[in-house]
Amino acid sequence: MTCAGAELPSPAWLEPGDAERHWQRDLAHFPGQVTELDGALLRRFIEGGFREAMAAHSLPFALLIRRFWTYYYQFDGPLALPEDERKAMLERSLPQRELARTTIARRWHDEWLPEVHEHLAFWSAIDPFALDAHALASHLDDTLARGDRLWLLHFELAVALSLARRAYLELYGELFEPSSPLEAQTPLSGFDVLTTRAARELWPLRELVAPERVRDALLGVAPRDAMAALAAEPTAGPLVAALDAYLEANGQRSPYLLFSAPSLREYPAPVMSMLRHMVERPEADPNRLLAEQATKRRQAEADARERLRYYPAPVRSEFEARLAAAQTAARVSEDHNYLIDYSSTARIRRVFLACGNALAEAGTIAEPDDVMHLRIEEVRAALRGGGTDLRERVRERRAQMTHYAAIDPPFDINAPATVDGAAAPTDPGQSGARLDPDVLHGMAASAGVARGRARVLRSLDAVDELRPGEVLVATTTGQAWTPLFATASALVTESGNLLSHAAVVAREYALPAVVALSGATRLIPDGALVEVDGAAGVVRLLERP
Repeated sequence: MTCAGAELPSPAWLEPGDAERHWQRDLAHFPGQVTELDGALLRRFIEGGFREAMAAHSLPFALLIRRFWTYYYQFDGPLALPEDERKAMLERSLPQRELARTTIARRWHDEWLPEVHEHLAFWSAIDPFALDAHALASHLDDTLARGDRLWLLHFELAVALSLARRAYLELYGELFEPSSPLEAQTPLSGFDVLTTRAARELWPLRELVAPERVRDALLGVAPRDAMAALAAEPTAGPLVAALDAYLEANGQRSPYLLFSAPSLREYPAPVMSMLRHMVERPEADPNRLLAEQATKRRQAEADARERLRYYPAPVRSEFEARLAAAQTAARVSEDHNYLIDYSSTARIRRVFLACGNALAEAGTIAEPDDVMHLRIEEVRAALRGGGTDLRERVRERRAQMTHYAAIDPPFDINAPATVDGAAAPTDPGQSGARLDPDVLHGMAASAGVARGRARVLRSLDAVDELRPGEVLVATTTGQAWTPLFATASALVTESGNLLSHAAVVAREYALPAVVALSGATRLIPDGALVEVDGAAGVVRLLERP
């Protein structure tokens, strides 16, 4: 990509106040382009869910989403209220926030999780491709309403989970004064969550690759062609059946939080890449690793209790309560992301693909996936007999995607000024002069030191390039990247924080990791020999290619 921010046209502001707001890209969730439909649905679900959750909890914060130059941008910050009014809102909401953080386990099992499963079951029970246009339009309306509700649940959960983790970390810090922020994370690790469970369930399939002809069929072609190659190999029948069952159970989710991204069931190439990595690492045992992490967690719990032995009973009780809530939050955080963010996205995508199929048959658009370049209201109107030919509109929007694919847009729009009036250096890789270009600083995410050749991957399509023992360097790593954590020797990402998916799962895999290293995919050359110190948050370039 070429960095041509100065050549870009001014953003098309959605509302007058947008021109004054500070917008930033969210590289952790949306490192690449988003389609017209992606932008519309993300704005409806994420922006709408956040707004309703904040109102329900009387919290004075705003989140706005825009699509500039085909990329995702967001504004988040306090509501434009007088400071005394904002403080009064926070004080009034304190009892509600306390209730939210202390009732997560009960509400997750009794309220939130059953409702999430009910929504997913709704989509599983109906084949949208079997509906006529009228029924499909009604099904789309139901789908949008359920999407609205799921994202409200997402942010209700996000508030409760954040409060629980913060309360635990604050008390842990006060009681133990840890030398590293990673110390407090050990009691929150080693749990069996849906993300790592899906990865572990793929590992037994490598035993079915043992026959030479099956192995050749899997490893002899690109991952995107592996399923076809296996289907054509008579001795691969057991593996094909097992893969089909795996994808049915674990592939009904999107690898990214994008409705335009094929689900793993639709496009299993990432899964085939993961299986290849597993075949190449016969010594790995994810079940043993999970057990080891659980043992470390229990030991950390015991150590904390021993250090608190002579504290007053109320202090010990408060620590136990906050630890239990934070541990629940750690589990629920991964599970609700798996179910809401990625599983519902794949199901909503399928409904829109069915709409695209109906519109293509009617001649309104040329191909079913052209629907990803339409707006919600355009799809709804066309299904209900709007009669508008949308093919030229789709061509224009596809051309726009192609044009901006070659441009690296600015990380910030309207970045706040520093004291001397200069723009704040928030653009990745633009944080000022570095004292040593071979010593890069990010955020400590998972302890350990590892050396290896850097493998810079900018998309999930390239995961087969990673070789065992290499250091995975990426903009971000979503849930579908998880099996790679058993292949890589270390992880470096441009985005994230201590509680991001990359950091949490890296700790589960005991994988040294540094996150939030701005510009990592540009500053670390592919093939360079690097050393990753996950506890210090430092990456050292030892040898450049």
